[in-house]
Amino acid sequence: ATAGQWVEAWFKGKISYRQASLMITVAIFMILFPMSVVLTFLGLGKKWVPNDGAWKGAVWVAFIMSLFDALNLAVITGLVNIDISGLMNIINQIPLAKQGFAWLIPTILGYVIGAVVYKFKKKESVAYEVWDN
Repeated sequence: ATAGQWVEAWFKGKISYRQASLMITVAIFMILFPMSVVLTFLGLGKKWVPNDGAWKGAVWVAFIMSLFDALNLAVITGLVNIDISGLMNIINQIPLAKQGFAWLIPTILGYVIGAVVYKFKKKESVAYEVWDN
């Protein structure tokens, strides 16, 4: 509610409180949705997740990609006035980007890279630690 009021004041009444609240809610959802999907799938298949690096790599990449989507929404709605057309042209080259899943392929790559990097650092996985009492 406060953010909606702030956006309404920032745009000097050109955007209503209701529109501002909706824009902010949609942007937050766009950021949280990919991470939620990734965490759900990793949780369902946790016995096949090799280490913590896979979790971290996938979630971080999903978060970063979702920030690009939210930034694009902010530009489209006029909340932010910057030119990101070059960045969005690159992102739209990713398979499934035009269907709203630009985060999917990079997230899979983040999973793989995170798992490999974590393995070579030779860290023990916290997710599978067994506590002996």
